[in-house]
Amino acid sequence: MDSSSDSQLIAEAQSGSEKSLSLLVKRYGPLLGHRAKAFHLNGAEREDVFQECLIGFYKAIRDYETGHNFSFRKFAQLCIDRQVIKAVKTTSCLKRKSLHHYEPIAKIAPSLICYESDPLHGIIIRERLQSLSAIFEDFSLVERKVFSLFNRGCSYKDIASKTRLSPKAIDNALQRARSKLRQALKDD
Repeated sequence: MDSSSDSQLIAEAQSGSEKSLSLLVKRYGPLLGHRAKAFHLNGAEREDVFQECLIGFYKAIRDYETGHNFSFRKFAQLCIDRQVIKAVKTTSCLKRKSLHHYEPIAKIAPSLICYESDPLHGIIIRERLQSLSAIFEDFSLVERKVFSLFNRGCSYKDIASKTRLSPKAIDNALQRARSKLRQALKDD
């Protein structure tokens, strides 16, 4: 490993030296690994947490100013922790909550998903979709509107502006609609 000081490597990395940046990452690899093990992100792999640590480390290199009574190691640890905490907060915020609890249509109704190009399967799927339309008639007006907009790719914010409902009301309507759909498919 290079015997250059952290200050020298940081200055070179801030000037665009890939070699210095690589040496700093190698030198602080154990710190990055230790910080990655200290956090957990819902729905994320360990490598995802490590990537967040690397982002924090790059920010530390970018923003560190020599001449302070704060060691680079402490500053880097602070930047890494803040980056990972920001990622944790982002993944657990309310507007992303539905993404963590969604159930793919393949799990709810695997019989509807067909990966073959057989025309007979197409007819069967069409018939099943027609039976689903009867299920949609059991939806309330709000559930039908919200479910329809959501399935067209609208975000909660878009649905809220079109229906004048709160995000919580939208989420509740979607949960009720999914529950009715799930129940009807079980009965089928």
